[in-house]
Amino acid sequence: MTLPQHDLLRLLESVRSVDGLGLVREVAERLLQELIEAEATTKIGVA
Repeated sequence: MTLPQHDLLRLLESVRSVDGLGLVREVAERLLQELIEAEATTKIGVA
């Protein structure tokens, strides 16, 4: 699983800004949710 390019660019831009921490948190939450969903899909075998 990879983040789309626009998400990565948004992350890089936000790190340079004052509100960078909020976006880093948001991206981390999204990444963790994607991993949880991928693992659940693998366990139950349904997309």
